[in-house]
Amino acid sequence: MDAEKEVRQGLAIEPNSSMLHAWLAVCLLPQKRLFEAHVAARAAIAADPESGFAHYTAARVAHRRDDESGAMTAIFEALRLEPTDADYHYLQAAIDYDHGRWRQALRGAEEGLKHQPNHVLCANLRALCLSTFGNDAEAASTIDRALAENPEYYWSHQNRGMLALNAGEVEKAFGHYREALRLNPQSAAARDGLVQSLKSRRIMYRALFGLFDISDQRHHKRRLLLCLVVIGALSFALDVLTAPKQALLIAGVLTVVGYFVANRLFVLYAEPFFLFLLRFDALGRRALSAEEVRRANLALGSLVTAGGLLAAALVFRMPLFGVLAVLAILSPLPLGFIFRQPPGLLRFWAALDYTVLSIVAFLLLGVALAIPFAGAVWMWSGVAAYYGAMLRRAQARLRDVDE
Repeated sequence: MDAEKEVRQGLAIEPNSSMLHAWLAVCLLPQKRLFEAHVAARAAIAADPESGFAHYTAARVAHRRDDESGAMTAIFEALRLEPTDADYHYLQAAIDYDHGRWRQALRGAEEGLKHQPNHVLCANLRALCLSTFGNDAEAASTIDRALAENPEYYWSHQNRGMLALNAGEVEKAFGHYREALRLNPQSAAARDGLVQSLKSRRIMYRALFGLFDISDQRHHKRRLLLCLVVIGALSFALDVLTAPKQALLIAGVLTVVGYFVANRLFVLYAEPFFLFLLRFDALGRRALSAEEVRRANLALGSLVTAGGLLAAALVFRMPLFGVLAVLAILSPLPLGFIFRQPPGLLRFWAALDYTVLSIVAFLLLGVALAIPFAGAVWMWSGVAAYYGAMLRRAQARLRDVDE
């Protein structure tokens, strides 16, 4: 705020200063006043169209506003005006990386390092790209050199922790994440990494994570081999009851459905359970966010509720309680989504979205029961499409609030 005040005082004296307009945009970015930053960046370019820094600032603002086209246009113009600036090459690489163009991002980061070999941001981004391509050894070496140049930069420790965790070096990862959090207590990624390394200290969590976390590409061969073994074992067992062709088909369907259910159960219960265990760890209690504590409480609360309802269904012979028990088991998914939204109108819209999703899923379930195969496909695609649209709407509402 003090920097913004000083810049505005300078603009009162020099209203046509491109540099001051650009610095005003830079001051507004951390405050998430993105539209005002966009206006300031445009004013900087209007004041001096040949200023590389003005175009670079406009690219930063556009990138934060998820305007990929505007960000790329501005950063290319900045590089045309000042082609040897490593900061500009880094931003171009970061935009490419965030949009999945990892080879272009790697080239951009390496180009920045040519002009400034000790540029820490380019080094970190190069390491992230190399890790994406599976070259973790070179990625770790790149980060180690960056840490040797600047051991007090939190992002280097954060990325080195990620690489160590990927390599199964849990204690090393823990040390780097803890140092990253010391250097930048506001880093959510460093805190998440610290929590992940604390959970990974437990053998059971590592085993479950390796098998059921489909976002983790390191273990995809292990998961594929497990599925093939299960399909083979099931088809052999079913061969006694059905024809060989049917046995293989049934085994494949059961394995795919079973793996999907196991993955959902892992997300709903395994991770929250280990988060709950961290509440008994001194460091874990401090590292857990309010959202993670809520997830753990919701998961355990839903299990207790489901157990009570199931017991009531058996004791009183009331199937309705059994249905409610199933709904209680699935409740962490909608409740987690709803409570991730800020209190007030955004949380209300999230609850309404999930209510509509439940109605749509119930109607499509009727279609799936009436038309077994095609209906199941329609149900899956319909629910997935609505769920994706629901997430996009929630993200758009959050951006509107930020702006």
